[in-house]
Amino acid sequence: WSALPPHPAATAVPVSDPWTATVHRLDAARTAALSGHAPVTAADAAGGTAERLDATTRAALVRDRLTVLAPEPQLARVVPIDVTPETATLRVTDTLGAYDYRDAAGRVVGRVPARGSRTWTVTLRRTADGWRYESVS
Repeated sequence: WSALPPHPAATAVPVSDPWTATVHRLDAARTAALSGHAPVTAADAAGGTAERLDATTRAALVRDRLTVLAPEPQLARVVPIDVTPETATLRVTDTLGAYDYRDAAGRVVGRVPARGSRTWTVTLRRTADGWRYESVS
């Protein structure tokens, strides 16, 4: 799972599937959070490992005065593994397009190449505001 913000994009999996729609919504919230337009807890459960990773990434971007052009993940498959009223463990397979780091002047100072298909185990936690990423491995 990239430490950088995914961007909601077209997907090979129907978004009408509730878990795919949830992952898309969380990815959009994560993009906003890592670009400074929303709190990290818009995507991540407070106190979870996903929140710690994203908060650290966001702080490093701010410290280094960098922005990231959001990559475009393509969801290939979202499969629920274990779902309770409070948590959901999903197996998520996606790909991620290349993305750039830009400095304060807007110049490209780094590029991360596209990533092929990868499968993640994603744990979501239900919060008062809905599902949030707890951990990704």
